[in-house]
Order: sequence, then structure tokens, then C-alpha cells
Amino acid sequence: MNLNHQIETNLKESGAIFVHFVDITNLSPEENKNYPNAILFGINLSPDYLQNVMNTPDYVQMMIQNNSDFADDELYLTE
Repeated sequence: MNLNHQIETNLKESGAIFVHFVDITNLSPEENKNYPNAILFGINLSPDYLQNVMNTPDYVQMMIQNNSDFADDELYLTE
């Protein structure tokens, strides 16, 4: 089993929904720290949550103004 496959398997076993290996050689050495690749991985948020955030351009500012503690925010709970 190659290293990329091992990494992908381990991340998915830990809950990652998607795993991508990205070439970052076009970035400056300051940005890529002289690494040729990066690993992008994550999980899905619900379509309803994403639609709500997309429909509210200042979502975070709105939550702060409403004195929300983010305890029921899906991203906060998932992260």
C-alpha cells in the first residue's frame, strides 16, 4: 500500500469525507515551506446550514451582534 493510500485510509477511518493531495509547487517557498504537496481533507456540513450561511453574507457578524455563543452552530459543533 502506498503512503498516499495509507494517509487517505487513516483520515477516512477518522471521519474525513474527502481527501485530496494537492500540488503546491506553484506557491512561493514562504507559502509552501518548501513542501511540494499538501493534503486537503474535510467533512460535509448539512445543505441547510450551508444555504443559511450563503444567504447571510455577514453570518459571523450577525451571530456576534445577536450575542450568540455559537454553541448551536453546526460548524462550531462539527469542528
